[in-house]
Amino acid sequence: MSRAGVALFGDDSKFVPDGRKRIASVADERNRLTAAVTFAPQEKTVRLFGYATRRPTITAQMGSAGDVAFDEKTGRFEVSVSPSRERVNEGPGNDPVQRAIVSIQSR
Repeated sequence: MSRAGVALFGDDSKFVPDGRKRIASVADERNRLTAAVTFAPQEKTVRLFGYATRRPTITAQMGSAGDVAFDEKTGRFEVSVSPSRERVNEGPGNDPVQRAIVSIQSR
């Protein structure tokens, strides 16, 4: 659990939800958890999920974030995230990818 009172598990549709190809980085700050999410060029959205001690506020610094679904009994949250339009080349193959950066606050 982060200092912000949240845990980001990753992409809800993947067998390995927090793989480095999807969740490029995570920064644990005092009041928030910030994650960089990587998208393949054809992807329009991913559904991130995690745990929070109370309903989190999720904002996009890059790209966009939808409405947050939160189950008060389990602490599970979900949010759809879309990438920015900007494409960058990544990795040894210079593959084009898109990114979103989201901040998750729970306290």
